[in-house]
Order: sequence, then structure tokens, then C-alpha cells
Amino acid sequence: MNGSGLFLGSGVSDNDNWKDSFGLQGGDRRHRVVAGATVDLPRGFQVSAMSETISRGPGSLGDGTRGDRLPFLKNNQVNRSVHESDVPALAARFNSEYAGKRDAQGALIAPIPALPAKYQLGDAMWSQDLRLTKTLAIRERYRISGVAEVFNLFNVANLGGFSGDLYNAKFGQATSRMNNVFGTGGPRAFQFALRFGF
Repeated sequence: MNGSGLFLGSGVSDNDNWKDSFGLQGGDRRHRVVAGATVDLPRGFQVSAMSETISRGPGSLGDGTRGDRLPFLKNNQVNRSVHESDVPALAARFNSEYAGKRDAQGALIAPIPALPAKYQLGDAMWSQDLRLTKTLAIRERYRISGVAEVFNLFNVANLGGFSGDLYNAKFGQATSRMNNVFGTGGPRAFQFALRFGF
């Protein structure tokens, strides 16, 4: 699954503490609930439903260069102890403490620009899938089953591709669907099948 959190870089982010960026990168989702039910109906019909929801993944905020995080944040703190309402104060703190100074390579640190009017630090995933099966018995030994399925019945967007780069004009904006494939979590899709059993 394509993560919904904000991610920067994938290597060492603190040369004084190489273990600082060790750990899960986006797959660490704290909450996942999956519920399913199957009901046998008269005349050989069967209805199955599956609901799934997954909380937003973790991420980091930074400037998008060399995997840098804001210096006072820890790895994957976003959607744990850092939320949307915290970002303006974090940007202001960075601008007051670091902007206008020089980094370790001598480059001038630019201030974080104005944040977009609306932004998100990731998105949760939710999907409702349904299956209807009709089975016909032919004599005692053979069965033909017709199957109709719909994935993501309510066509929930399940957004992804959020940038954690505070200098990027697309900061906190969705650029893709979280799981843009056929099946659970992707765009609404239908599937039909015939099965012959003996």
C-alpha cells in the first residue's frame, strides 16, 4: 500500500546519531480495523461484506533537501505527537531559530514560506467491499456459481502522495490516491466471475 504520511529521504538524517532514522518508514499504522460478514440467503444466494479502515501513517517534516527534518523533531513524529494544528508554530520556531543562519555546509538557511491555506498530514484509508454469489446445483455433483463484486462501494478517495517538504508549494496536498490499484482501497471497481465446481 502506498503510504499516506509525509516522508523525507530514506537514509541517515543525523550524522551524529545514525540510529535516529532507523525504523519503519510509512508502514507503521497504529490502527487497522477489518470486519467481515457472510449471510446465506434463500434460493442459493449469498452476500458477503468487508469493511476496512486504517489510520494515517507516520511521517516527518523538513525542507526536502538531503532528507533533513526540522531539527527539533524526531523521526516519524508526524501523526503521532505532531498534527496539522502544530505546523504553523513549528514553522515560526524554525524561522526564528534557524532562518538567516548558515547550515553545516555554509549555505544560508532560507525561512519557511507561508503555508498553504489548507493542508493535511496524510489521510486514513476506508473501504467497503461487497460480494453477491448465486449458486446453481446441477444434479448432486456439479455446481455453477455466478459472482458479482464491488470494491470501495462508496468510492472513497483514500488520498496519498502528501509532501512533508515545508518549502514545497504542494506541502500537505494530496497528489495521488493511496492505493491506485484494482481492489480494496482503490477507486470503485466491479468484478464478475463464473465458477464451476464438481
